[in-house]
Amino acid sequence: YHVTNTLDVPSGVELRGPYELRHSTWPGADNIFKGAILQPYGGQGTTSGPPAIALEANSGLVGMTISYESQWTNCFPFPPAIQGRGANVYMIGVQCPNPYYFVDLDTYTCTNHFIDMLDGWALNTGVKIGNGSSGTITDCHANWTFWIDNFASPHALQGAAQAPVIAFAMSNLQYYVVGNCSELFVKDFSIIENMFMHCSSENGVGPTITGISAMCDSTYQCLVFDSTAPCTFNDVNLEWLVSLNGGYSGLTNQAIILTPSNFVGTVRLFNSPVWGPHNNDYEINGGDVGLELVHLWQYAYQGTTVNGGAFHLINCGAFNVVDGGSGYPPYNVTFGTNAGIAGITNEVIGSFSGDGWNVADGNVAAPADVWMDYAVLTNSVLDLGPVIIGDVSPDGVYQFQPASALSFAAYSPFGINPSGISVALTQTNPLGQGRSITYTTANGLVVSGTNGISVTAPLVTNMVYNAIIKVTDANGNAATNRLSFDTVNPALTFEAEDFDYASGSYVAYPTPDAYFGLIGTASIDYSNGIPTQGSASYRPEGLETEGDGDQLRASYGGLQDYDQGFANAGNWGNYTRPYPAGSYNIYVRIASPNGAQTQVINLSEVTGGWGTAAQTTTNMGTFSYQDTGSWQTYTWMPLLSSNGKPFVFQGGSVDTLRATQLKTGYNVNYYMLVSTNSQLIPAQTPVTLNLAEQPSANSPSGTSPSLTINWPGSINDTV
Repeated sequence: YHVTNTLDVPSGVELRGPYELRHSTWPGADNIFKGAILQPYGGQGTTSGPPAIALEANSGLVGMTISYESQWTNCFPFPPAIQGRGANVYMIGVQCPNPYYFVDLDTYTCTNHFIDMLDGWALNTGVKIGNGSSGTITDCHANWTFWIDNFASPHALQGAAQAPVIAFAMSNLQYYVVGNCSELFVKDFSIIENMFMHCSSENGVGPTITGISAMCDSTYQCLVFDSTAPCTFNDVNLEWLVSLNGGYSGLTNQAIILTPSNFVGTVRLFNSPVWGPHNNDYEINGGDVGLELVHLWQYAYQGTTVNGGAFHLINCGAFNVVDGGSGYPPYNVTFGTNAGIAGITNEVIGSFSGDGWNVADGNVAAPADVWMDYAVLTNSVLDLGPVIIGDVSPDGVYQFQPASALSFAAYSPFGINPSGISVALTQTNPLGQGRSITYTTANGLVVSGTNGISVTAPLVTNMVYNAIIKVTDANGNAATNRLSFDTVNPALTFEAEDFDYASGSYVAYPTPDAYFGLIGTASIDYSNGIPTQGSASYRPEGLETEGDGDQLRASYGGLQDYDQGFANAGNWGNYTRPYPAGSYNIYVRIASPNGAQTQVINLSEVTGGWGTAAQTTTNMGTFSYQDTGSWQTYTWMPLLSSNGKPFVFQGGSVDTLRATQLKTGYNVNYYMLVSTNSQLIPAQTPVTLNLAEQPSANSPSGTSPSLTINWPGSINDTV
């Protein structure tokens, strides 16, 4: 049935097709498509026009199919397919595989509505509920495959048509949008969307949602709560919460649960599994969010961040890490400086992961219960209190955290004496030179406060640190925090995967993943003796690239980092950049489980033949590597000249450097330039020389006496 204007179902009338239950548009055994199919064409190009079907109060729609025959990869806007216009409207056994906006229960107040077996999908909005509406949505299945299986339509979503449509939905589709409403969701499922459920407020009123197995798959942000009015959300037995982070440009802030700072509601989930390659598990910036019996089958290396509001995580199992780690690292929960709500206690209780838990408390004044969080692979149990250490900076969450001091806060209700605080630091510069020192108030530790205190210890730039913070309160209770971080501040990094493209073309100041999809020219931009071993997920031609598991860098902001893998002797790549002026040592970020090897990569400067296959080079030096224990555990190694000393690179112009693989068995993430004047290890103990000029009888008239000092210290000591 061709529908141009609104098909208005009057009050007290049920518009019924031949099906009373869930159905598809597949042909029967006689090859005839069954069902009553409405094909709307009105309003194309806008969402504000009249709906295809209007249900007046006390009317219903049963057993129908709605198919937008002109909808295709251009993702045309359309008004709602179905609009409720009063109380007691219902929809049962209705399918629409390709609406732009499926159901509108927001324009009119639709109290006591009922939706059962509403199947199909949507491009921009699934079901929008608000304006004081209330009701039940049960056993509804949103899946893009309904469009693939829309056999009665010439525009069934087949082949090449799928990719642009899925990309549009991942960037735009909010399947359930709930505002001023009270709704019961029972066994409702949706797959492939930007948001599964978006809870906001309307006219100062937020939603009240009760869910039983309301769940989603392949979603960028599963549950988003930004209601600025009171909001209550409860969902139990969510069989699926699957979040994906990759492959769609322009998307940021991926999370399973996301709340902004203006959210004031309460969220509770019971018995919820999580998996999928995602950047963040729970990103809490406001509201009171609690989860109990959580199955993090795949968890983000960054874990959970609480920058505002209250958070409760009880009886959580974290199994396999994704996005930024490998194996079973400790699960990270970070409470920021604004975390906490007056009168509410944050909780991380009775939870496990393979190697335990890291809980960083950045607001020690906000109460927190953290206990019996344990590792299943080691004998490790995390219990915090009564002494709490938090707000640690640098915290080691990211690479590159340059700072002049390690700062943290500590709290105990019994008070903390400055003499009960120590910070043991082991610092190593990228050249491998290092020392250890323990700071107390006697030699550089600065402490202020009594019960809640602030502490700083001096740091040096361009170092890798292992720190042990110990705090003992006035009653003898103690707490210890162990962390690793770096203060490296490179003048420039260039990614191993970002070699030149299109015969010497380059991006002058690339942002992360700026070379995505750019094709290099063989023998000019790169050489690869055994191509197609790795992944083409980043660049289709050139040296082999793959997603890496190195520690995150803040500049990536949730983007995927890549490495250059499948090393093969003779492979090379050119890196043209405007290198900054100054004197620098050059380092490679490299990983290998194959034992230490020397001279595995040669770095040279291209001195002629740019953009051609007849290039000349001048050797600069070679990189070696240590055994890091795995393909995705990285360390920095310096570029050494032929004399075994660090090579000093003079920048200040656009230059082309070539990295040539000499051996196999390693992955490379990036190269970096670090100033030669910023890697000195200070003397362990300052030494004072009192020098006085003494005249000598043998000194010729008018000359100064000479003084020779035999200095037993290292060459990096300063006199």
